[in-house]
Amino acid sequence: MVCIGLDGLKTIGVKLKNTSKSIRTSSDTLILTIKSNFFVIVWLLQIAFYFLALIDWLLKRIGISFKILSLSLYFVFSNATVVIAFYKFLRGERFAA
Repeated sequence: MVCIGLDGLKTIGVKLKNTSKSIRTSSDTLILTIKSNFFVIVWLLQIAFYFLALIDWLLKRIGISFKILSLSLYFVFSNATVVIAFYKFLRGERFAA
C-alpha cells in the first residue's frame, strides 16, 4: 500500500488548510482512505474474512465443519498464536531448554 504524506499531496496539487504535520497526517490519511472506493472495498473484504472465521469457529463448536471456512479460521488462529508467543517471549517465559 502506498501512503502519501502531506508533502506529497501538496506536490500533486491538493490544497490543505492549517497543516500541522503531526496532527493532520492521520486525519488526512483517514479522509483519503474513506473517499477511495478501493480501500473501502478492501476493508469490507477484510471484515468479511474475519466474520467467516468467527462463523467457522462457532460452527465447529456445535460439530459442523466446512473446509472452505477453515482457511480463514486457520489464518486467524495462526496469527493469534504468534501474538501470544511474542507476549510470552517478552515476559521471559521459556518452554524449551
